Amino acid sequence: MSTTPPSLPNLAGIRATKGISLQDISAATKITLRYLEAIERGEYEKLPGGVYNVSYIRQYARAVACDEGELVERYRKYARTAACDESEMIERYRKQLEGMR
Repeated sequence: MSTTPPSLPNLAGIRATKGISLQDISAATKITLRYLEAIERGEYEKLPGGVYNVSYIRQYARAVACDEGELVERYRKYARTAACDESEMIERYRKQLEGMR
């Protein structure tokens, strides 16, 4: 999906200034490094989906003492936009298939 998440604070920078490594967060939360990296980059499509996404974002925010409400809201805005984009793509594809009949 090509939808870009709303601009994120520099989460990696915030984490680094607090002297917290991704490995530290992973050990404390049991979230894999690849999901933590995806959260920092705003690459939400790489997360497992469903309620896990919000849970992982909340846990990350708590681990680095960021405003979890803000990060979750940014994710939810992204998810709403991504869902609209996906619906539009499906509708275009459906129309293409109808045109082939």
